[in-house]
Amino acid sequence: MGSASGRVVKSAASQANASPVMRGLARTGFAMTGLLHVILGWLVIRMGTSGSDQGEASQSGVLDEIAAQRFGPAVLGVVAAGLGALAMWHILNIIRPIRARERLKAAGKAVIYLALAVLAARFALGVGGGGEDEESLTRTVMSYPAGRIAIAAVAAGIAVAGIVHLYIGWKKTFKEGLRPSRQGDVNRVVVAVGRLGYGAKGLALMVLGGLFGFAAWTSDPEEAGGLDEAFATIGAQPFGSVLLIITGVGIACFGLFCFAQARYQQL
Repeated sequence: MGSASGRVVKSAASQANASPVMRGLARTGFAMTGLLHVILGWLVIRMGTSGSDQGEASQSGVLDEIAAQRFGPAVLGVVAAGLGALAMWHILNIIRPIRARERLKAAGKAVIYLALAVLAARFALGVGGGGEDEESLTRTVMSYPAGRIAIAAVAAGIAVAGIVHLYIGWKKTFKEGLRPSRQGDVNRVVVAVGRLGYGAKGLALMVLGGLFGFAAWTSDPEEAGGLDEAFATIGAQPFGSVLLIITGVGIACFGLFCFAQARYQQL
């Protein structure tokens, strides 16, 4: 009976995920993800061209930038709804009868998009948090007996995510989920921005993982930081301004690729 009930639930999840409404909402989520990455890329480029850290180059900085505009809160409400819908689409994917590997990947993406949706909603309501919250959380975790081990595990996870992004960009495996063009292959421009975007995001994640790892090694939560600290670290290197501009362009390209996903992703 339990097995029959499970099949019914999986069938219902598959039908819900395949519905035009759910697919439309998921595509909106991809577009909102693209918007956030394009703005983030612009903030990173601005860091590189100005030689300062004006405008926090992180998820919080992006949302703060949007919130400061005339219709910012309303736009953030749409962003939160789109990201929440994309998270729900991935959650339904978890329930569907798919391979364990695909289920695990869907779970990870669901957590990420749900967290971003909640953060966008907080900024829309005027209660968004910033880097201090991240540092406070890191300090709290480190206060526990196994806190350094937990932070080291987070660092490893972020670094692995960066490596995975680099691998996806290098091998162009992102093409597998996109509908081919009329010529029988994915558009070359989409492939180009996808490779550059995945590479730039992978680099940023690896630097961020390194910062968390250093924080765990030194027992100093202030060394953890967030994406803004990762970009500041890149900027502090020789030819840092050039590296920041290249990284910013790459992250903006990842945003453009997300827009392409909104149009061509097979759902």
